[in-house]
Amino acid sequence: MPVFTINSGTSVYTTTGSLGHVGEDASVAGVGVGKQFNTLSVKHVLCIIQERGNVDLENYCASVKKTFSGQYTRMYVTARLT
Repeated sequence: MPVFTINSGTSVYTTTGSLGHVGEDASVAGVGVGKQFNTLSVKHVLCIIQERGNVDLENYCASVKKTFSGQYTRMYVTARLT
């Protein structure tokens, strides 16, 4: 069965045996967001990672931090289903 990854996995899909990936590079997206926030004179960014260990979320937040000139905070959250 042919398998493609969607959204997360841009940097690792080839190691999973997937035939391809549909989505954007999280690092490139994070750089763009950081630059846009600077243009908008944003003072503080909170980057929330809701899935610990997700490579794309980590790369996204790291790229925002690298590009953004204001205050930056990263937060890990865990959802509980009741």
